Amino acid sequence: MNHVPLVIANHLHLAPTIDPEATRWANYLGVVGVQLFFCITGFLFAGKILGSRNVDWTDFFVRRIRRLVPAYALAVLAALVVGAVVVDADLDHLRSALAALPHMMSFGIFVLPAVEGFDMGRLLGVNWTLAIEWRFYAVLPLLFALRRSGHMNGPFALLFFTLLLVPVLGAGIWLYFIVGAAATLLPRAVPARALRAPLALLAAGAALSMALNWEGLASHKVAQGLHVAVLFVSLCLLGPRWPALRAVTALGTISYSLYLLHMTVLFVLFGLCHRFLFDVTALPAAGFALLGGLGVALSVLLAALSCEHVEQRFMSGGRPPEGASGAAFSPVVTRDDLMRDPPLAGQGERRRRHVRLVGGAGRKKAAAQRTRPADRAGKTLPGSV
Repeated sequence: MNHVPLVIANHLHLAPTIDPEATRWANYLGVVGVQLFFCITGFLFAGKILGSRNVDWTDFFVRRIRRLVPAYALAVLAALVVGAVVVDADLDHLRSALAALPHMMSFGIFVLPAVEGFDMGRLLGVNWTLAIEWRFYAVLPLLFALRRSGHMNGPFALLFFTLLLVPVLGAGIWLYFIVGAAATLLPRAVPARALRAPLALLAAGAALSMALNWEGLASHKVAQGLHVAVLFVSLCLLGPRWPALRAVTALGTISYSLYLLHMTVLFVLFGLCHRFLFDVTALPAAGFALLGGLGVALSVLLAALSCEHVEQRFMSGGRPPEGASGAAFSPVVTRDDLMRDPPLAGQGERRRRHVRLVGGAGRKKAAAQRTRPADRAGKTLPGSV
C-alpha cells in the first residue's frame, strides 16, 4: 500500500492524479511495518544470544549468508533484466552491469548505482533495511561478549550493550532492535496469565492511539517509538494465536522474497499497463485498488516460488528440504523456524526443529532416542533456547 504510489510517482516518473495527502496514511503504515520488523529481528536474535552459553559465530554468519544472499542475488538479477529492457540495452549495458554488481550486492551498505542511466534504486530501494540489519548482526558478538565475559545477567548485558551501541550508531531506528531484545526477558518475570486482560487493553490502546493520532506521531519519533514498544511488548507477553493462522504463517514464510521482489513486480505491472493499455495516472480509486491488488497477488506468487526453489534450497545445502512440496505454506512451519531463527550452536535445537517440521508421534519418539543423554535428561544444551 505504501509503495504503489511511490512506484508510480518516483520510479515510473509519472505524475499520478492521486492527492499526496491521501497516501500519507499508507506511508505511515509502511513505517510502522519497518519498525515492527526491527523489533522482531531484535527479539529473535538477541533472545538467542542472551540465552546461549556458546555461539559458533562462523556458523552463525555462514547461515546468515546462505539465508539472505541467494534470494537477494535473484532480486538483483531481476532488477538488472528489467533495467536492461527499459533502456534497450546493448553490450555496453552488460559491462556496466558487471561493474555495478559489487555495489548492488552490498545489501544497501553502498549506494545503489545507475546502470546505463537506469537508477537501480527504483527497483531495489527497499534494501536500506537490510543494510541496518547486517550492522545489527555485526554488533551481536559484542552483546554475547558482555553476557559471557562480563558475567552479567541478561538485563544488565542488554543495558550495557545499549549504552555502548547508541553513541556509536546513533539512537532512532536502533532502539527498535533493543525493544525486541528486551521483550525476550520480560515473559520470565511477568505472569502473563494474571495480566492478560490489562495487557490486551494496553495493546488495543496503543493500536487505537496510533490509528487516531498517526499524523502527529509521524513527526514525533520518541512518541512513535513508545507506541510501537508498548504494542510489541504487550503482544509478546500475550502470545496471541492469530500469528499461527495458516495464511499469516504462509505470508511470514515467504516474506523475505516478497520484500525483495514486490517493487520490481509493481514497476513492471504498472509500467506495462501504462504503456500498452491505459493511463495508470488517471485511474479511479476502484481501478487503482484493483491493479494494486493484482500487483500484490503476482508478488506473493513469485515470492512463494522464490522461497521454495531458491531460499529453502540453499538453506538446505542445495537439496530440497524435507517436505518441500508444501513447506512454504505448511501451518506448522513458522517464520521463526525457516527464516529468522537459525540454531546458533548445539545439535539438540536442530533435532527439535526437525521434529516440528516432519511431525508425527513416531518420529518424535525416534528423534528423542537419538538425542544425547544430557538432552534426554531435560537439560538445556549450549545454544538452545
